[in-house]
Amino acid sequence: MRVAIVGLGRVGKSMALYLSRRGEEFLGGYCSREESTRRALEIIGGGRALSRKEIARAELVLISTPDSEVEREAGRIAEENPVLEGKTFLHLSGSLPMDVLEPLRTRGAEVGVLHPLFPFFDLEFSLKNLEGSYAGVEGGEFVKEIARRWGFSPFPLPSFRVLYHAGAVLSAGLLAGYISYPLKIAQELGIPPEAYLRLASLVLKAVGEKGLSAAVTGPWSRGDFATVERHLSAIREERKIYELLLSRLQEILSG
Repeated sequence: MRVAIVGLGRVGKSMALYLSRRGEEFLGGYCSREESTRRALEIIGGGRALSRKEIARAELVLISTPDSEVEREAGRIAEENPVLEGKTFLHLSGSLPMDVLEPLRTRGAEVGVLHPLFPFFDLEFSLKNLEGSYAGVEGGEFVKEIARRWGFSPFPLPSFRVLYHAGAVLSAGLLAGYISYPLKIAQELGIPPEAYLRLASLVLKAVGEKGLSAAVTGPWSRGDFATVERHLSAIREERKIYELLLSRLQEILSG
């Protein structure tokens, strides 16, 4: 397919390179600023800067702008292209419904949502790990087909989109915030941070294979509350998060 991307930030550039490697033809796209577009296309190493009118040359257009800009950008593209029959537009936001693309649908385009559940850190990481990711989808069966074509495992996006997106953030960005606490302790004590990172990765693996309750380890799981008290007396700024997580683990273990 001939693919264009609106919004060539971290996600847009990653998708451009990833899809090119999977055999799609990346025509180009644009950012909000010309200089940003030029730099992004240099990094991608292909495609060219397209206007909103020219974007309709693609068979499939991905809208990868910040969430606050998706609906506005859809309206601007629709204004420039009165006829969009035979074209497909997908936005990549996990927090927005398909309805924000309504201006494009009224011009005859097929529209949908494809939200890769993936942490887009940098291009190298994305190209190495993006294949096989889950992707939330909304729209016709064609959106699922596109997701599978690109190596994703699609599932229907729930209507309560904000809660869904919050879950994604809790399992990615905020997880990194949490793991910063044991890494800080490792730094203070002069031990290898990789030791705690490996421990965390094994727990995640166990949750996937055994379930939550079976993956709970630590003094609270064996009733060693004296050790828990010593932990609480030793930690400072981490105390609140320790107590909050301990309460949640007690709920899991109780049932």
